[in-house]
Amino acid sequence: MKKILKKITQKIIDEAYLENKLITKGEKLAKEINKKKKKTPSKKEISSEALLNMLEDLEEEKKKAVKLAETLSEAFRIANMGAWEWDIVKNKVKWSDELYKIFKVKKGKKINFETYLDIVHPEDKNRVKKDIEKSLKTGSFSHDIKLVIGKNNIRYHHVEGKTYYKNKKPVLMRGISFDITKFKKIEKINGKKIKKKP
Repeated sequence: MKKILKKITQKIIDEAYLENKLITKGEKLAKEINKKKKKTPSKKEISSEALLNMLEDLEEEKKKAVKLAETLSEAFRIANMGAWEWDIVKNKVKWSDELYKIFKVKKGKKINFETYLDIVHPEDKNRVKKDIEKSLKTGSFSHDIKLVIGKNNIRYHHVEGKTYYKNKKPVLMRGISFDITKFKKIEKINGKKIKKKP
């Protein structure tokens, strides 16, 4: 199960959003047409057949992306985990639908890094900040933390993140947050640490 979730996690972290995927596909198709024409075609030069083929290809990619998104969404729901993305430059954060549910934050609310820190348990805030700062240099982090969800509802989460760079500067971080509260309760009952299998 851990291997499957690791694969899903990696897929989520590395997968582009639907819009970016469609734009990339459209750009590739336009480049292919340009290569065949050896110059930038005018509107008159692009045949209606070529345009229909492009639209069909884009529609097919959209269907695949939607199916993948539905599959990942269901996997998130079952595993009680969610994905996140932090635009470091703009300090804008995106959460998967499941993460909004897990954190009990109204979907559509504007969120940033501080929004996340607000639900981190006071005992773990400094460690989270240090881990994030360190990961801006090292490229990744992984930690178990306590979160305060709603009114005094303490949940334990395993969080992993990967940093992306542009011109050697950190610009983006993506990752997952997985509820491990059940594992922590079992550890407490057994009196020993158990290996997590997300």
